[in-house]
Amino acid sequence: MASLLGKLMINSPKRNVRAVILMGFSETRPLGGIAGKVINIMDDNSHRLFSEVFISNRERYLK
Repeated sequence: MASLLGKLMINSPKRNVRAVILMGFSETRPLGGIAGKVINIMDDNSHRLFSEVFISNRERYLK
């Protein structure tokens, strides 16, 4: 199910940022356990709209 949901998302235009944005009310901590695995599966299956070339030159394109 996570891979199917991931195919409905697009990748992030920033390097090392997931397609899924998580919000919390405490300090940032690494994802682990089943929730981390599910989010990583969704991110891995997200549609690659932003290429590595775009991500590398993102600042130039967004001016």
